[in-house]
Amino acid sequence: MTRQVSQSRVGDLTGAVAARERLRVVMLINKMHPLGGAERVTAALANHLPVDRFEVTVTTTRFPTGALRNMSLRPGIPHLSLDRRHRLDLVPFRKLMAVLQHQQIDVIHAHMFGSNLWGSMFGRLTKVPAVIAHEHSWSFEGSRWRRVLDGQVIGRLADAFVAVSERDRRRMIEVEGVPAEKTVVIPNPYIPRPMRPPIDVRRSLGIAPGAPLLATVAVLRPEKALGVLIEAFSLLRSSLPEVRLLIAGDGVCRESLEHRAAQLDVSDAVLFLGQWEDVGALLEAVDVAAITSDREGAPLFAVESMVHHTPLV
Repeated sequence: MTRQVSQSRVGDLTGAVAARERLRVVMLINKMHPLGGAERVTAALANHLPVDRFEVTVTTTRFPTGALRNMSLRPGIPHLSLDRRHRLDLVPFRKLMAVLQHQQIDVIHAHMFGSNLWGSMFGRLTKVPAVIAHEHSWSFEGSRWRRVLDGQVIGRLADAFVAVSERDRRRMIEVEGVPAEKTVVIPNPYIPRPMRPPIDVRRSLGIAPGAPLLATVAVLRPEKALGVLIEAFSLLRSSLPEVRLLIAGDGVCRESLEHRAAQLDVSDAVLFLGQWEDVGALLEAVDVAAITSDREGAPLFAVESMVHHTPLV
């Protein structure tokens, strides 16, 4: 990513390295959800930057609740929560500016739209040598202001604008007007989940060994379009009564999805598992995995399905 940074900023970073042993990095993201792809990539990057070269702080902008506190960060990585309560709650950003200034941060690496915007602006205001925005994919349609802010604000202020796929990079340039020389593609990696004691998923859920079993794992957000999955499942069940569907994850859409399953009279066959830690065991127990999202950049669930040799639709 250093090739995207101007020569003057390269000089600033070189000076920082010469002055102390490790670069100071702030990872900035809205919230840390244990099943969210962008959130898992952020945590993995923070965990795997070499400790002899980087001193990392993870900063979340929104107030953490429940499972959002579970970030799987390795011991020794500080976490700063700005505790913003709503979109217009800007006062907590004073804590971020104080960190950027007083701790002499060398790199701010922001993830997802809101944090990309704030990170780019506050990074430039506090003269952070390198500012990186990381887009984890969106529709590139609908919100005109989103496109303008990506192209004309974030794309101008950040030193590098990361896309997770070549298609997303092209759309950032062609649809949003992000300067091409600022863009760089970094595909999402495979992120192994923590090892856990083996479990018999079917037995624990009361599902017969031979019953056809489908599953998906996701944060239950609108763009995941899980209503489509439930509707497709209801059609499948009409010809395959013993089939079951597992939906692992939680989020704002859970209630509406449960209601949709009830409307289609498949509530008894659709199991909402909530936060499910052992995704590997789940994938090895099912016959088919599914993704029905309206959009995806580089979905981690697809990679995990391949690793566990689970067919994916």
